[in-house]
Order: sequence, then structure tokens, then C-alpha cells
Amino acid sequence: MTTLEWIAGKYAGIAFLAWLAGACALGWSVGRLLDERTADPARRGRRLAGLAATGIVLFGIIATLVVTESRLVALDNTLAETLSNHASASWLRALATLTVAGDRDFLLVLGAFVLTGLLWRRRWVDASLWLSGTLGAAGLNVLLKGIFQRVRPEHLHGFAQELGWSFPSGHATGAMAVYGLSAYLVADALPGPWRRSVAVAATALIASIGYSRVMLQVHFLSDVLAAFAVTGAWITLCIALRERVLAMPPSRSATHSR
Repeated sequence: MTTLEWIAGKYAGIAFLAWLAGACALGWSVGRLLDERTADPARRGRRLAGLAATGIVLFGIIATLVVTESRLVALDNTLAETLSNHASASWLRALATLTVAGDRDFLLVLGAFVLTGLLWRRRWVDASLWLSGTLGAAGLNVLLKGIFQRVRPEHLHGFAQELGWSFPSGHATGAMAVYGLSAYLVADALPGPWRRSVAVAATALIASIGYSRVMLQVHFLSDVLAAFAVTGAWITLCIALRERVLAMPPSRSATHSR
């Protein structure tokens, strides 16, 4: 058996844990940035800008590789075909339950709940962050899908059915925007030692949803990675703007409130 066949079949659980481990390591690194609230604002701003730029560059690289039918596309197709032939029904059934956490309707309800809470507490800047981050990410995803018009991988298992274009993944986009911003707002209210834990937990959930989309064969791997990159860049820019507004001198920010 090939490595992909092992990952798709007998050792799918181990592959999932390895994926989560890598995601959590990344989340821990991002959590370090959340710990630096007392750092020089200019330095923190540069780090946020660098993080956003990294996401944009990664998306550009992935998009170019997809458009040019590179080896990445060949890997996408091979992985999707291997999953179709070797993924177990019980594992797919479990992932079909997990992927609901990234469904549009579920995220809309959760998003409305968070927005209501922010407005109720008169946190106007954070409410603006939430709206711009989530709705902006959704609009960007629709725009990019229309531009690339990539057809989804074929699948016959029946555990998940999706319509529309494939690149970038809508579930991965929604998960990154909603859970990423939720983690940021929650971490903002917690003492430093807890912020990394929140970042790791959110990253694990986001990565799990992205993993489920690939394993269910409703998206290619590059669809999910591209969605994480571009959405991460977008919400980072929104966060940087939010922090810039809150850092304004009292004479300029008197009309603003968190």
C-alpha cells in the first residue's frame, strides 16, 4: 500500500492526530502574539502586518499552483481518488458530524449570537470587527470562487453533498473567520497565560473542520489551505485596524468604545 492509502484507510486516525498536532503548534505560535498586548504598538502592528502579508503570499502561491495545473493539483487529485477508494464509512460518518461546525447556517446562528452580545454590551468597535471580519470573509470567498471556478472532487459515499465551486473552501473560510475572531475576542478578556490555550483550542477546531472537508472529498487539500491563508490574512488586517482604533489618543477616540 502507498503512504496515501495508509493515511486514508488504516491509519486515518493517526493522520488526523498528526494534522492536529501541527495545527496546535501553529496556534501556540499565534498565541504568543496574543500575549504581547503590552508590547510597543508599532512593533505589534508590524507583526500583524507581517502575518497578514504571509497569508496573502501563501494564498497567491497556492492559487498560482492550482491555475497552472502543477504537481499540487496532481497531489489533490491523487489524494481525493485514494480517499474515495480507501476511507472507511465509520470514519466518514464521524467527520460528517464534525463538519457541521463549519456549516453556513450553524455559523450564521453563532455569528448572530456573538454580535448580539457585543451590541448588548455596547462594544461598538468589537461589533464592527465582528461584522467586517465575518461578512468580509464570506464576501471574499464568494468572489474568489467565482474567479477560479474550480470543480469539486467527485465522491459517492453520500455522507456529505455540496454544490458550487470548490476553491477556496467555504467551510474553512467560515471556520477561520468565526472561530478565529471568537478566540481573539475571548483571549482579549483573559490574562496572558490563558491566551495561548485559547489560540490552540481554536486552531484545533478550525483545523479539524478543514480536515473533514478533505476527507469527505467535498474539497481538495489546496482548497482548504488556500482558504485558511486568505481568511487568516483578512481577519488579521481587521484585528490590526481594531487595535489601531482603540490605540487612538482620547481626543480622537472619544467617540469609540470597545
